[in-house]
Amino acid sequence: VGNPHGLRASDLPGFDFLVESILLAVSFLPIKTVPWLALGNCLFIWAALTFLPHTADLGSLLATQAYSVIETPIALQVIIAFVTYLWVRSANQAIARADRAEVVANLQQTIAQQKQQLDEDIQQILQTHVQAASGNFQARAPLTQDNALWQIAVSLNNLLARLQRLGDSERALQQEKYELQKTRNALDQSKREVARLSEAVYATRN
Repeated sequence: VGNPHGLRASDLPGFDFLVESILLAVSFLPIKTVPWLALGNCLFIWAALTFLPHTADLGSLLATQAYSVIETPIALQVIIAFVTYLWVRSANQAIARADRAEVVANLQQTIAQQKQQLDEDIQQILQTHVQAASGNFQARAPLTQDNALWQIAVSLNNLLARLQRLGDSERALQQEKYELQKTRNALDQSKREVARLSEAVYATRN
């Protein structure tokens, strides 16, 4: 642009160096900027060769091979932009797939751990049921609030606590009945003893 004699035929390879801007854009800018930058380079090449002043040798070259002279650097821009665009997009997709695979692996690991914890909680509740069915109402499901089956364990423990209190009340009632029966038997024995003594006294007086 600053050459007072205009563009020369030897300046044509300089247009090829515009691909460096595409390579820099691929490395440091979002991928969507690459097509626009390539389009800008192509428009600049066309405008420079069409409207800027040029020397006689370049003028004669444009007069006889204008399409080839303009098409070669533009084609290079398009090819480089297309190839780098596909390469970066493939790399981004591979990274995204790797990220998704890592997320899926983490989710699978989390689900496996939750399933193992759930199986352990179920086994503890089943063991508590077995002990309760055997008459041990003092058994409790040892689950805390961080367990998925915690509410079920709380309900089961409350039921077992009520059954335990009911059993204690029943045993206390049976003990009271036993004591009452002992007292009744002692009273009957005392009555018989008093009757026997009365008969003996009456017989002695007669």
